[in-house]
Amino acid sequence: MHKVIYMKTPIFYLGIIIVLQSCKFSPDEITLPNWKSEWLAPISKTTLSPQDIQGVDSIHFEHGFSANDLGMPLGTYPMLPAITGLNISQSVTTSNIYYEVTFDSALGKIKIINSMPFTIKAGTKITLDKNNNVLFSFTINNDVAPNTTFQSPDIDFAGKKLYNQIDVKLENLSTNAVNNSVTISGNERITIQFDIINLQLRELAVEANNQFEVVDTTDFTFAGDEMAAEAVNGKLKIFIENQFPIQQTIQAYFMDSLFNVVDSLFTQPFVIFSAHVDAQGYSNDKPLSSAEIILNAQKFNNLKNAKFLKAKAVFQNINNTVSLVRMRRTDSFDIQVVGDLQLQYDLNQKEQ
Repeated sequence: MHKVIYMKTPIFYLGIIIVLQSCKFSPDEITLPNWKSEWLAPISKTTLSPQDIQGVDSIHFEHGFSANDLGMPLGTYPMLPAITGLNISQSVTTSNIYYEVTFDSALGKIKIINSMPFTIKAGTKITLDKNNNVLFSFTINNDVAPNTTFQSPDIDFAGKKLYNQIDVKLENLSTNAVNNSVTISGNERITIQFDIINLQLRELAVEANNQFEVVDTTDFTFAGDEMAAEAVNGKLKIFIENQFPIQQTIQAYFMDSLFNVVDSLFTQPFVIFSAHVDAQGYSNDKPLSSAEIILNAQKFNNLKNAKFLKAKAVFQNINNTVSLVRMRRTDSFDIQVVGDLQLQYDLNQKEQ
């Protein structure tokens, strides 16, 4: 199973961005000699949790019920009879990342967009269901007129679960009659949108052999504007301790203002080892992975001229001994960057 997901600033790339954007050499941050220096020091350290995974930090999914779903063939009708107590269901994918997620706390919002020619009556119920087990249910307390939107109040999702595949049900759907000519073109929908925000995760489960790819492009600035600097024979060392039972392979590309690739972060994609798991799928170790980035004068100059960072990662559950691996909110992904740089710079020159 392989998926490609395009996201804006996935949190796992925070580590990559920290690695490079931390290197904004500023007199306010580092005591600098007048000309050349050997510089060996930690640059940055951060800890991420499953809570920080993009696509899990907030969740959105939706489904549109068509006229055909309601048993209404396309065509022109002299009038539409009222619908009373109709129950319909459709399978919906909520995520390509997790199989199951459990919330310690969360707020849910439901939006109903009615582009049908009839009014949806109060009392219609929206239910999220997994294998005939009700995960969540909400009853509409107001009529939803044609071409209008209903917005629910905040709904408490504390202690609730969500799965990657669920059934979205409209239950007890009732409408008014339409006593004039109506044409059903096929574009009409009852669209149900779900947003789950302000999440505090309790646990996240991922299926065995699940693999997904994340691609992100973000603005990038390497050098500060207080001086001109050049690094020779320098390197950055990245250390990652990964308690997540997911292997990650990452690479990043630096692009100019026209989005042409001018350099890459790693010579070869960086493989971050997965934690091993026990019989229940929980991690029982925290393996260390490391990579080195060589910063010669040419690479340093390329990065200074880069305007965008395109990061790409492949996430894969390689723990095949269990059907699901599980991440707890206390599991961590620790990133530390150490710089061993020989710097040359002109303190009196300000970059334009």
